[in-house]
Amino acid sequence: MIFHYQIGFFTQYNFISENSEFDVVSSWYTIFNKSVEYIIKVPQYHNSIVQKLALFSSICHPAVIYKKEKILQLGGYKNDGNLHVAQDYELWLRAKSKLKFYNIQEILLLYRIHSESNSNNLFKSERNIHYQIQEKYYKNLPLEFNINSNSEQIIMRGFREYFWGDIKTSRIYWRTLGVKLLITPKVFIAYILTFFNRDFVVKFNNYKIWLRMIFFIESIFDKNISDQKKYWEKAIE
Repeated sequence: MIFHYQIGFFTQYNFISENSEFDVVSSWYTIFNKSVEYIIKVPQYHNSIVQKLALFSSICHPAVIYKKEKILQLGGYKNDGNLHVAQDYELWLRAKSKLKFYNIQEILLLYRIHSESNSNNLFKSERNIHYQIQEKYYKNLPLEFNINSNSEQIIMRGFREYFWGDIKTSRIYWRTLGVKLLITPKVFIAYILTFFNRDFVVKFNNYKIWLRMIFFIESIFDKNISDQKKYWEKAIE
């Protein structure tokens, strides 16, 4: 079961009021249960946000504030039952070339996870929906996401298969990278995981092992992250 607590509405409202060039504004957020488990640090500026949209929503939907009239001009959220787990993601993909995004680099949302409430069937459904939504945008990665180099496109297409499609296909993509596969840690680790069965990979990804590892390291060596961890753990006691 998941609950979220928005704590930065006025920060976002003031920002979008004072910076009229932006249409959609969200922020960092923290995942916690009895303690802070990790922090999601979404990119700050529009171009980086759009690049991340090639795989995931890089707009924190529970923390988002936007110009309603601009969203309505795009047709708003699609009322399609097949998109129930990805309505926001589909909207941001449609909006990315028409609106301007910004993420405030502060934790303005607390996301509390009580238990693993989603079933493997739900995750399978979500994977299929994301994959279908992305299909038309992957026909031209430079145009849609400003992903220009051949190796960047191969990496992205591989990760699309790894997270949402066929993990064996991701392996085929990444093998074409040659030596670059060995010197790109995220890709190399994901490549190794493709030799495990799909259920294991899904559990590994859903538990956010990579994010937890990064957060653990940053909370030791990065004073800012360490201070935020202490602050929010005290706040949620």
